[in-house]
Amino acid sequence: MRLSLTREGLRFLLLLGIVSFAAFNTKNNVLYLMLSFGIATVLVDFVAGWLSLRRLSVARAELADAYAGLISYETVELTNSGGMFDACGLGVEGGAATVPFLMRDNSASCRVERLYPRRGVYNGEPVSVTTRFPFGFFGFTRKLPVPREHIVYPRIRAIDSTLFIGHRGGGGSAAQRRGQGDDLFRLREYVPADHVHHVHWKTSAKLGALMVRELGEAEEERLTVGFVPRISETRDPAEFEILVSAAASLVCQLVRSGARFRFIADDLELSPGNVREQERSILTYLAKVAACDELAPEFLSRLRTAVGRGDAVILVSFEETAPRRDDVRVLEPRTLFAHA
Repeated sequence: MRLSLTREGLRFLLLLGIVSFAAFNTKNNVLYLMLSFGIATVLVDFVAGWLSLRRLSVARAELADAYAGLISYETVELTNSGGMFDACGLGVEGGAATVPFLMRDNSASCRVERLYPRRGVYNGEPVSVTTRFPFGFFGFTRKLPVPREHIVYPRIRAIDSTLFIGHRGGGGSAAQRRGQGDDLFRLREYVPADHVHHVHWKTSAKLGALMVRELGEAEEERLTVGFVPRISETRDPAEFEILVSAAASLVCQLVRSGARFRFIADDLELSPGNVREQERSILTYLAKVAACDELAPEFLSRLRTAVGRGDAVILVSFEETAPRRDDVRVLEPRTLFAHA
């Protein structure tokens, strides 16, 4: 526990020194009484402040989705675990949140603003709790340990939306397949199970046989997004963070637009599924990823498989470190963030 003297406390101690000097020089009983009262006040302030923090602990700390460079909010639950004294005038994380009164054997929650400068995993950061109870002469600060692990996602930035006009980030046109849409897929001969409303009477009259319309619907283009965690020796290592931010921004943009896509990286492959879970998994990977020297053979195999399936493939990479393929589109950070 750390102790500090406040400005008010310094003034009070100076005043107390003047009173003591006057009391000992004049032998005045009233001044002696004032000096005794002042010393008792200082002692009460010291003991009460210390006892307010003595039995405190953090029961839990939950951080909402945190992105580098953006304010996030953490819910901190404090517990006053026993003893004879209540805790008063608590400030959490430098006064970002306050708990005016916490009775013994009770808990209280507060919400604290957090701002993380960079992505990554933050382990075991203690929660700072302060108090100046009761008179404000002393400030007590105690660091409460919290067994936790926080994942901070990469910085999300606006990207150039014109890159996705007409397609979900890839290229090519949508295919047509049989379904329940409004477009004509083909004409075929009538069978007893067909509904009479689907009969194409004009064609039936020309051919002398009943023909029915088979409707179709557009088949959504398959998309694969790849991330290449490599950086050339000629580039500043800080540019790798910009590359990670570009990949995270692209993923978030695709998710917000409702696109379904497969994500591949050096040691990860995520198929389309639950959109929110997929986004969390990708952002968690990008929060922890580090630059590598060579691409894993598995990544190149996944890339060839995606191209073979006919997917539109986008790689977030620097041009000089991306695999050389004419059927794969490479997007650099400067391309994604241009004109955004």
